Amino acid sequence: MGMRHAKRDFPIGTELRLEELLKSIKDGSERRRIQSIHLWIKHGWSSEAIGETLGLHPVSVRKLWQRFRKEGEACFKSKPKGGRYRSYLKAEEERQCLEKCLRQAKGGHILVANHVRKTLEERIGHKIAVATVYRILHRTTWRKVAPRPKHPKANEEAMAAFKKTLPKASPKPKQ
Repeated sequence: MGMRHAKRDFPIGTELRLEELLKSIKDGSERRRIQSIHLWIKHGWSSEAIGETLGLHPVSVRKLWQRFRKEGEACFKSKPKGGRYRSYLKAEEERQCLEKCLRQAKGGHILVANHVRKTLEERIGHKIAVATVYRILHRTTWRKVAPRPKHPKANEEAMAAFKKTLPKASPKPKQ
């Protein structure tokens, strides 16, 4: 089975508390974390056996044991993932910087990414990629709304007459 790790003494009632938590938890990953501690304390299973049974790596199990010794039940909660780790500006600063450009766009002007880029570069103090500009625009819920392009010399009457002369499409046979 593998080498057994020495377990420390836990307060009386730890096993019962873990069993109560197991009954009330619905989240699968949180349940596995509780089970790994429960199997270790109650049955003395090794990290290898627990990892194989619960689908965890033995090192992850041992790290969880360490966290349980330090933090107690707080180690069962999932840590939030994601976030803005590499942003040039805070979300509010981005919105303020783009406010002028977006106001012009709402007024009927075309929002050009290079103009927005220059505005952001002035605020940040160095050059940025155009892809970054588009990501910032996307985060600020900007979307490109433009009329469908139409030729300036288009003849509406000729187009309507042409549509009337088109043969009607026959329905596709069912297979």
